[in-house]
Amino acid sequence: MKTIFVGPSHIVRLEHCFKYSHLLPYDENFRFIGIPASPIWSDKFPPLLNLNYCYGDRIILFINDFRFGNSITKEDNFNINKESPFIASNFTGINKNLINITNDVELFLQSIYAINQIINKYEGTELFFYDLIFRLFFNQNSNYIPLINFQKLSQYYNKNAIIIDDPQYINTPEYDFSRLVVDSCLHPSNLGYVFIYNILIANKSKHKSISGSFRAALAYIQRIVYNQFQYFKKIRNITFIGNSVFLKTLLNDTSRNSSESEFLLKLNKSFNVNIIFNSDSDITKDLIDNKTNFNLLQHNRNQSNKIIIVSDDIVSYEEYINISAQICTSNILLIPYNLLIDKILTLRNSKSTYKPLLSDDEFCNLCCRLKIDSKIFLYDGLIHIGPQGTPYPLCYRALFNIVSNNL
Repeated sequence: MKTIFVGPSHIVRLEHCFKYSHLLPYDENFRFIGIPASPIWSDKFPPLLNLNYCYGDRIILFINDFRFGNSITKEDNFNINKESPFIASNFTGINKNLINITNDVELFLQSIYAINQIINKYEGTELFFYDLIFRLFFNQNSNYIPLINFQKLSQYYNKNAIIIDDPQYINTPEYDFSRLVVDSCLHPSNLGYVFIYNILIANKSKHKSISGSFRAALAYIQRIVYNQFQYFKKIRNITFIGNSVFLKTLLNDTSRNSSESEFLLKLNKSFNVNIIFNSDSDITKDLIDNKTNFNLLQHNRNQSNKIIIVSDDIVSYEEYINISAQICTSNILLIPYNLLIDKILTLRNSKSTYKPLLSDDEFCNLCCRLKIDSKIFLYDGLIHIGPQGTPYPLCYRALFNIVSNNL
């Protein structure tokens, strides 16, 4: 029997995570039907379901934003069709100018009719109200009001819905559930992928626990990261500092909320490793201008054997290389994270959010000067699908490998 995941771009990313990141256990019986930004009533879904489904299979239907494809409401011939709800595969995404109560209700009903047909035709269909649940996570500190409450919708589809038992945890300060996503489109973070796996695959019961799945995901990621820091077991006193998505993701992956530092203290105690994420400052420019971080590094140099700067800035590397000699080259290693992962994005024919880019020759020359083996960063499973370059835990190992080889 197969497990078939169906939905928008989240399924495309989930497939990549399962197949390449080594983050989640992959089953050869998994199938993925992901159509980015497509409404559930897109006529692309039925033929793909017919192609993949056999009696006894399990379909997990990710229910996305009901407003996907809302530009169809501008069409004169658009009418809600209960009997033939699958229409118009060329309408995707959400047009913000067309968001209003009339359009929202019409698209909600159109989606419900499509869901009903899928349930009636394919036995073993389960509904995961991903968007409704994760939108609450992402907006837990805002006044966001969804079109419909996912608990009421779960009750309506009680036989098919994946039931969440403890939604009250969403609004508790102990857990920052927004860490389960990487952007406003609710694409999963590393924690989010493991959270989804715990709910959909690992937990065999009808009822799922948000808090329990979050805690299990956090513990799982922490174990992976802790084991990868074994690279530095024999190399004491290391400080990672930077403004990169790499360090931001590392911190988000390993703590319940922004004020929790238990895991960082454990790293410090076990390996004498410090991690400083500086989101408000361009570290390399600060170094050049002799500002705050220059003084910080001068101070840390006396306390730390090695300082590893993991930066997203790509403008000032040449200047940095020149000034680093004045500080103490042997004590500081610069990792141009965004330039490394940009090569993966290039191989995917995907656009990077980082500009300007270096030519291949310039990139090779820079890596040579920094004594970095850039070939380590050519593995597709190191970063998420998407333009941000969000690292999988496997990427931590790759970067730590570079660092340990240069210490």
